[in-house]
Amino acid sequence: MGAVAHFAAWGILAHRTWQHLGRCHAVSLRGNQATIELVDLLNQIHSSGHAGTLRLETPDRTTKLHFFRGQIYLPTGGSSGAYKIGALLVRAGKLSGRDLLRALAIQKEEGHRERLGDLLVRLGRVTRGDLDTVIRSQFEDQICDLLFEADAEYEYRRDVLPAGFTDSRGNIQALGFDIRSILMEASRRQDEWRLIRKTIRSGRAVYCVAAVASGQWHVDDAGKVESKERQAPREKSELDAEILRRWRKAHAVLNQNPFDGLRTVDEVVAASGLPAFSAMGLIAELKREGLIRTLTTQELEHTVLRELQEDHRREAYKVYEWSNETDALTETASRLDKVLLRKEHLEGQSFGGRTTSVRALQILSRLLRRGAPFHYVCREAESKVEVFYAPTVLRLHLSGPRRTHSTSRYLKRRKAISSARLDQARETAKLEQRNLDEVLLKDGYVRREDWIKAVKDKAVSGLFSIFGWSDPIVEVAGGVVPPPTVEEVHGLVCEIPLSPALKESLRRDLLRWKVLLKEIPTPNVICITTTPSPGNSPRRAHDLFDGRRTVGDLIQLARVAPLELVRFVYDSIKAGKVRPLTDREHYERIERRLESERNEEAVVYLKSAIAWGYAPKLYRQRLREVRKLLSDQPDSESRPVLQGEVSTLSLAEVLQLLHQGHRSGTLKIRDGEREKVLYLDRGDVHVLRVEQSESDQEVWDLLLGDETRSSINLTELLQKRGLLDESQVGSEELQAIKEDIFDAFLWDGASYEFTQNLLPSELREESDRATTVKLNTPVLLMQAMSRLAEWDDLRGVLKSARAVFGYASPKAQLAAVREGLGAVAYLYDGKHSLADIVRISGENRFKVYREASELVQRKLLVFKGLKKRKPRRRLQQPLASGRLPRLQRPGKLIASDQFDEQMINSDMDLNSAMGDSMEGV
Repeated sequence: MGAVAHFAAWGILAHRTWQHLGRCHAVSLRGNQATIELVDLLNQIHSSGHAGTLRLETPDRTTKLHFFRGQIYLPTGGSSGAYKIGALLVRAGKLSGRDLLRALAIQKEEGHRERLGDLLVRLGRVTRGDLDTVIRSQFEDQICDLLFEADAEYEYRRDVLPAGFTDSRGNIQALGFDIRSILMEASRRQDEWRLIRKTIRSGRAVYCVAAVASGQWHVDDAGKVESKERQAPREKSELDAEILRRWRKAHAVLNQNPFDGLRTVDEVVAASGLPAFSAMGLIAELKREGLIRTLTTQELEHTVLRELQEDHRREAYKVYEWSNETDALTETASRLDKVLLRKEHLEGQSFGGRTTSVRALQILSRLLRRGAPFHYVCREAESKVEVFYAPTVLRLHLSGPRRTHSTSRYLKRRKAISSARLDQARETAKLEQRNLDEVLLKDGYVRREDWIKAVKDKAVSGLFSIFGWSDPIVEVAGGVVPPPTVEEVHGLVCEIPLSPALKESLRRDLLRWKVLLKEIPTPNVICITTTPSPGNSPRRAHDLFDGRRTVGDLIQLARVAPLELVRFVYDSIKAGKVRPLTDREHYERIERRLESERNEEAVVYLKSAIAWGYAPKLYRQRLREVRKLLSDQPDSESRPVLQGEVSTLSLAEVLQLLHQGHRSGTLKIRDGEREKVLYLDRGDVHVLRVEQSESDQEVWDLLLGDETRSSINLTELLQKRGLLDESQVGSEELQAIKEDIFDAFLWDGASYEFTQNLLPSELREESDRATTVKLNTPVLLMQAMSRLAEWDDLRGVLKSARAVFGYASPKAQLAAVREGLGAVAYLYDGKHSLADIVRISGENRFKVYREASELVQRKLLVFKGLKKRKPRRRLQQPLASGRLPRLQRPGKLIASDQFDEQMINSDMDLNSAMGDSMEGV
């Protein structure tokens, strides 16, 4: 099908909007190992007695675990062939190697009609009991190994089990294991797995035999091979024999040293026939003892090119995958792009792995410029950018919170439609209940060629949204890959017919990316304003560059798409309004952070210094040293997100897990239009109030706002500012703060989102416009658990927030008034629901429920019925950044597209970057 036919087939349906995860479709709990470790999550599921399904996704596979009545289950169908049953039986002494080879030959002759285990039982080589024991042991190992997958992302759905989990007789169709035994074994392995991950950071790493090795030699924590007594190098054959001896001692089914400079760690583990834990532990031991080493940059480049010339393309791309994951090899990987991304080599090949956001963007840009067909996927947490490229058409799928602007926004920038005409089209679409894009095209508001160009602009902005991610996973397949139907895609879909003119326009856009990235090389860079606004004047946009925020921080806060924000930073640097921190400023800030043991903040400045090119060798060495200090602490560099609902895992349970894991970040709790924000710093809960300073319109347009939102005014309550500890707060004031937090714990329909390592700068540094209170988190959690237990009892008595109560008699009402209920007593009139009473009275909800429960138990109040539900207000569409807009700014409503024509049409002007919300609804 040609490009025009493609385009006509998708038509206007090629534009759809979606809302942030948890807003338009429910996700019970979604996160990854960096936020809450799987072992801790399993402990929580077990202790709560929940049933449900946990979906684990790694770059290579997807696995589901089911929880039911204290057991953990793995589906039995479809995967047993992957578990090398024969090798396990040999290792367990239940089968000889000769009998295994004979059985494999018979299985091949019979066309693999029977699974190996069943064949061995039929032949009488093993008993069914032996087979079941080995399979169960292997599954237990698999579950434990899954719990420590470094790149694992998970989704847990409470009370959801798959169809067919039981048969017609109620028998469970899955292998079951006791959760307690799994957790005990996982706890035993936890520390060892952490040590392994420090030594072997990637399953895609490629190792070869070390040049020198002996019992005296070792690898220090910086990766340096050292020895007290220098000894002569050993022959390679001698090292091969030693390595093979160790594998055989561990009962691996290997006949030669597997470290040949081509096999990845994952391939070595699979070939060994050992459980991942045992195999990875042995590889880590070999590396620590200096028996194996990674390839040098010269060896890596030589290996890739040699394998390519010998037409071993799969081997070449395997080594290339690893180079994209390693900072020290990034330059080599970039050079290899010039060869490996060519059509003649990429056709029919694939590669993938975790890399930096800038490297992911570089690969995408080069693929697009070379013009060979490809399928590209870049994903991180809930965000995904997917590109299907053919010579005549480009199709883009976007999902997650990082977004682009509406097509109408780009039509206005191109002067293809005026604001008045756009308003008219919107009104028509609203009245006729039609899609806005359909109205614009079919009713002649814009020309099709202008609309296609605007869609291209929108797609380019969407592609750039990768910039600002932490460590995305990239997957590339060469050749034409058919895309799914629009109905199968969750998110935004754009399809563009690539005429020669449009290809040239796309090429120029990609070259502009290079210009931008030359000035802002990574999202890790830090800038500072050259002319800060006086303290008594409104803040200007350049005041956002305070020498503490990275560009990545601003992207997180942005109202606009990442490409528009980076353009603004570029303009500000070129105009001299902001500048990079100097080498000296970086050095001084790093030293201050290290002296005060704020090592994670020192890492931020070290990465900025490296990105700006200040003494990169020196700062890289310092970065390695500081990372070593942080090696036993949670990851402080990436920004993974945990999302969930209180109906799945309560807010108290989530806080307990984050506290136990010593996590830092921002926790947002939402229930309808109610929102509360808590902050965690190394596991301790903080409440923060930042006074809203007057800001210029450009600041409001650029960011969602960097003021915190809280229903309690800490400054007014405490009459203090600065960094405070709970012990410095009076008992009544402290109780008021906690009651405000506990109220959010009781939001029945609430959802939450925790963004790790995203904290306001005022949380750790004194500020004249902020008040921060650090709470005693263990005590807070104990009180919260007690409050939740009592809340469950109250709800058992009162039934629902929609419950309506009235007095049993006038005498009962008089008794309630006399007992001090005050004006609240008159609201139990048989018409108002409990929710109405809380809202009208302004009283604390828990207090109202407690008083109502006592009155019901004393039979002074009687249940009258449930009030009808009101239709919920439609939630606002997310902005281009994927975040929800504020309802209004102080004294001025936000209206989309109400910008001057001069603002709209300047390509690099700040206000030209201010888009409206995504449309197409």
